[in-house]
Amino acid sequence: EETKRYERQLEELQSKISKLAELNQKAFEVNIELSHKLLTYDKLDQVKRLPVQEGKHENR
Repeated sequence: EETKRYERQLEELQSKISKLAELNQKAFEVNIELSHKLLTYDKLDQVKRLPVQEGKHENR
């Protein structure tokens, strides 16, 4: 009886670990995606701040 209880607890813990691993993987992927977007926006911002030729401030 006690053995079955321990086995059930073990299965529940393994299930929780599995779910946490999935969440961790998703968080990792989202983190990479956001880092990429931040880098992209940062580069765009740098480009926008580049000095424009002699007093012309029009977008090309």
